Amino acid sequence: MMKNLQIKVLLVLLVFIGSLTLVACKKKKPEDYTTQELIDQGKSIAELLEERPVDSLIGLIYQSGLIFHVDTSLKTALVVSQSD
Repeated sequence: MMKNLQIKVLLVLLVFIGSLTLVACKKKKPEDYTTQELIDQGKSIAELLEERPVDSLIGLIYQSGLIFHVDTSLKTALVVSQSD
């Protein structure tokens, strides 16, 4: 009787651990990332402008500052420091 209970508990644990592994290994598609996540991953302003609208960049943190202007012709942004 005790052995059957141990086997059932072990099976439940294995199923639980297996489901956690599947969730942890599931990768996001590029379109599932937020613009801030893409910036945090090192995407440049030029790369972001190929994928995202200009207004999605305004107000985000880029290299420790806040983006307040984007020049689409030069594919650059102006960033203001968050502190003095």
